[in-house]
Amino acid sequence: MIVISYLFGSIPTGVWVSKLFFGFDLRDKGSGNTGSTNAFRVLGKKWGIIVQLIDILKAYIPVAILSTLLVKDISLFGLDYGSSFVIVQMLSGIFTVVGHMFPVFAKFKGGKGVNCILGMFLGIMPIDAATGLSMFIIVVILSGYVSLGSLVAIVCVPLSLVIRATVFNVEIPGFNILLSYALLMVVLLFYSHRANIKRLRAGEENRFEKIMIFKRK
Repeated sequence: MIVISYLFGSIPTGVWVSKLFFGFDLRDKGSGNTGSTNAFRVLGKKWGIIVQLIDILKAYIPVAILSTLLVKDISLFGLDYGSSFVIVQMLSGIFTVVGHMFPVFAKFKGGKGVNCILGMFLGIMPIDAATGLSMFIIVVILSGYVSLGSLVAIVCVPLSLVIRATVFNVEIPGFNILLSYALLMVVLLFYSHRANIKRLRAGEENRFEKIMIFKRK
């Protein structure tokens, strides 16, 4: 699952799309990133959406579908099957994100992992992923900053887990494992966005003003 997940994550969607349909490498344009944000800016809305959907699916498929098909009756560290399966899914998700950030098919120069993390969370904890996605949409519409929306969204995932478990008393199988995993993804995404955070603090981050409700005058 680790190898399969890494190879899925390593599919450089933006690079392949830009080379196949536009004749150039997406990494040579815009921000130099292979993710959907740069694809939206350089390739346009239609191709940006295509890149985004594929990047989400390349994490969702190994985490939610292939793990179910390939992993049977496993017991890790003396844990029951349910907890062991969650660990397998988390490892699958981690290596999908690693593959996206450091793709073997694109000289280990990839994206920041936002869409892969979304796809992974949709496969493991869909309710909390939907909460994070909702916050992402709200923040981007209000601010125009995709990076800020991504950072707020990833923080909302473990918060959603905690609120559901402690406030609403929802029984979440493998809660401690899932919470630790969600916090690890927070650290990983903040690390991959360290340059964006610097630009946000300096007021130099690029906005998507076309989708903002309250635009600057």
